[in-house]
Amino acid sequence: MKLLHQIERINLLHQLIVKANTHTPCVLAKRLNISVSRLYAIIDELKEMGAPIYYCRTKCTYFYAYPYQINISINFMPLSALEQKSVNGGCFNNLFFQSFV
Repeated sequence: MKLLHQIERINLLHQLIVKANTHTPCVLAKRLNISVSRLYAIIDELKEMGAPIYYCRTKCTYFYAYPYQINISINFMPLSALEQKSVNGGCFNNLFFQSFV
């Protein structure tokens, strides 16, 4: 699943920025297994969402200007019997069987 992989990548990026241990963009991109241009795109997206990300040329690392938290998570859990009854999900099986009953 690409979505889960992207979430893990952003969480790792966040952890590295918090520690101010990203190194250069080239090294960071290799660590995240993405291109440098994709790294810049992700950082730009995070900045657009309000993340105060900056780059220090003397320390060669990205950092947050002030404490910042990113929380991205997905939870998978089965539906209760009541929830299952309330979800239709576009299933046509009920209509099919009703027409022959």
